[in-house]
Amino acid sequence: MTVRQNWNDDRLDGLERKVDEGFNRMEVRLERIDGRFAAVDERFKSIAVQFEQVDKQFEKVDKQFERVDKQFEKVDKQFEKVDKRFVQVDARLQSLDEAVRALHRTFLAGSLVVAAAVIGQALI
Repeated sequence: MTVRQNWNDDRLDGLERKVDEGFNRMEVRLERIDGRFAAVDERFKSIAVQFEQVDKQFEKVDKQFERVDKQFEKVDKQFEKVDKRFVQVDARLQSLDEAVRALHRTFLAGSLVVAAAVIGQALI
């Protein structure tokens, strides 16, 4: 071997070592990154489980709202019945009011007739 070939071989051996060391460092870094991604995946799984729990709670709340809505529908129907009764009572009260006013007019007219008769008797 010549000096130049030997120098090139030594240099190539050094380069090979550097490349191997670089790949080893990259492999260690990639393993760390893989570990970090695994940790992130676990966090996402944990968050997904928490979201499932929240979803279940929302489903329970939705069911409770459905029950409350049904109760409000019942109350609304009862109010509609009460409203109809108030309309009926109001109509009855109006007819009673008209009857009382008619009686009042009759009583007033009768009182005037009696008063006129008393005054007329007193003048005679």
